[in-house]
Amino acid sequence: MKKKKEWGVVAGKVYKIAAPKRIDMALLKSFDWPKDAPSLRLELTTPALLGKLAPVKVPSSYWVRLACYSAGKGLEYSAKAVPAAGIEARPPKNFAELKRISLMAHKKFRQTWGKRMSKSFWADSRTYEQEHLPNTKSLIMFRKGKPAALYSLLEYQPLKGKKFSLVAWHNPLGKLSAAERRSVWHQASLWLSRTAKRQLGVGLDGFDTESIEFFSGLGFRVPRLRFERL
Repeated sequence: MKKKKEWGVVAGKVYKIAAPKRIDMALLKSFDWPKDAPSLRLELTTPALLGKLAPVKVPSSYWVRLACYSAGKGLEYSAKAVPAAGIEARPPKNFAELKRISLMAHKKFRQTWGKRMSKSFWADSRTYEQEHLPNTKSLIMFRKGKPAALYSLLEYQPLKGKKFSLVAWHNPLGKLSAAERRSVWHQASLWLSRTAKRQLGVGLDGFDTESIEFFSGLGFRVPRLRFERL
């Protein structure tokens, strides 16, 4: 029987360290990372608050993925309401609509960040679309009747460890004004708080400063980082 490959896991070198005071090339060069090792993973001895973690400052020829988790089960969100700013939100009407919007979101992401992403990310994206998308719960944001953002939540069981609620998608489909972004984040936070049944997890790209800001505001922590050469 063929051994099941875990989704989102890449083999490579693993080191346990305290939360780094810097995340740059000097940090990467301080570890033994052979050219034939697919990745370099840093396991933090104590998870760091995402909002307190040092900014990632590595060349675009490197990709870093931050594994992030909420402080506990579900999400306690009690921030003050913000104006809707023309943003409306609802679950998809059916799977056909979800698939269409999801493919649209992935296409936009590829157009924007394609050169910054690793091969493993695109392989995982295909696996997600083919195997996991039907099992997600999603919230679609609309601006003037057109899709503006998508948030998807998946109850995920890794081969090792406990089941958690994975935020499988969390990006806008285009540029948002500051007011629109506040509205999207507020509505997404309320939805995640109501929908997640377990501890929340999300993978964030080091260059995605807006998503890092969003999940930092929700108190997420970082237990590990993974680097790959592009």
